[in-house]
Amino acid sequence: MVLELQGASGNAAVTRMLQREQATAPRPLETSDEAAKQSREAKTAFDAADYDRALMLWDPVRVWASRFAPDIELSVLYYMAISEARRGKLQMATSYADNYRSRPQHDPRKLEELLEAIHTDAEHVQPVPKVDTSAQAEHAWQGGEEAYASGDYDHAAALWRTVAEWASTHNPTIEASATYNVAMAKAHAGDFRSAEAGAKRYHSMAGREADRDEHMDDRIAEIRDAAEPPPGGAKVRTRQGAEHTNAEAEAAYAAADYEQAIQLWQAVADWAVTQGPDIRARVLAPIVYDLALAKAWAGDIAGAKAAAARYSTLPGADPAREMNLPKRIEEIQAENARVDALLTPKKSADAEKTAAEAEKVYAAGDYEWAIALWQAVLHWARGESTSVQAKVMGDVTYNIAVAHAHAGQFAKAYGYAKQYSTVPGATSEKATKLLKRIQELEADR
Repeated sequence: MVLELQGASGNAAVTRMLQREQATAPRPLETSDEAAKQSREAKTAFDAADYDRALMLWDPVRVWASRFAPDIELSVLYYMAISEARRGKLQMATSYADNYRSRPQHDPRKLEELLEAIHTDAEHVQPVPKVDTSAQAEHAWQGGEEAYASGDYDHAAALWRTVAEWASTHNPTIEASATYNVAMAKAHAGDFRSAEAGAKRYHSMAGREADRDEHMDDRIAEIRDAAEPPPGGAKVRTRQGAEHTNAEAEAAYAAADYEQAIQLWQAVADWAVTQGPDIRARVLAPIVYDLALAKAWAGDIAGAKAAAARYSTLPGADPAREMNLPKRIEEIQAENARVDALLTPKKSADAEKTAAEAEKVYAAGDYEWAIALWQAVLHWARGESTSVQAKVMGDVTYNIAVAHAHAGQFAKAYGYAKQYSTVPGATSEKATKLLKRIQELEADR
């Protein structure tokens, strides 16, 4: 009986404890006034370093704000990330920071501040030994290498920072090397603001190495691009990035993806204007010339002419190119107009011209362009009389099917072969011949 009474007493105690927790736990919020009041309470707990309570109070505010107040949600995510970092929960802190980053209205500068704060707090989660002697400096250096190799970049940075502080009054070369390592560790930790600040310090140090001094900024930018790829890969931060982006632009231009080429070349141009006079003279003029042509092909004639006018003012502009560029833009404009007319035949004579052009490019092996032109004729014929449809649609559908087969697009080829038997002007003899021709081309592959 005693045991039963003790069990009942214990159960009652647990029940009372749960009731107290339920009474004090934050409930779902319904109004902006409730959210504002609870957010103030959370900030008070945060300022008192009671991060557990701050997080408990902010979480319902975050849930409410995600539905009704995106700006408040951003602020809450910011403070929740810092709270988790100060609790030593770097993974949770980074998760909240990623949520902050994913919101379209986030402030990139505030994001950098947030990441710096997270990683600065994270440095102090693990104890860092004091460095007063060369032996202690060597031990801390090795600890930094071990932490870096294991992916604990913040702790590696903290250890190398203590070495740099000791070496500042003992050995300029070691101070510079440690500062370099701190910057690289910070970059790998995602704290690019601290990494760039470290690079700036390194550039002014007496013990810096020439090769590192030249390439340090590019290396940090490469790490940043790998961690935070710019939208569309368009933003350029380094010389190597400019070369890579220019190659991508040239490939896009060759593939007639002029909008993509424009975006990429514009990114290179934006980078070039921030560089020294030598790079500007060598890079900017050719890129602006290419931009002018790409804009012309994209149909932006006003933009092309503006780029041509800019080209004439740039150091490094080629006089022959400068003289020829306006004429080339006019030629492209005329070619665009010709192509537009081919793709939108209005009359029978127009359709005949488009069909003749299709046959010409088909014979030259440009099957994709031939298909586009024949499809334009097909579209025109659908709006014409039954007699015109019977005269045109069968042959054109036949030609499109064979062109798809030549292009290796056999699913489309068989689709048009099936469609052929349903269009005006088709014959069973040609339907059989068409199917056999596609099969032959497929077998040759």
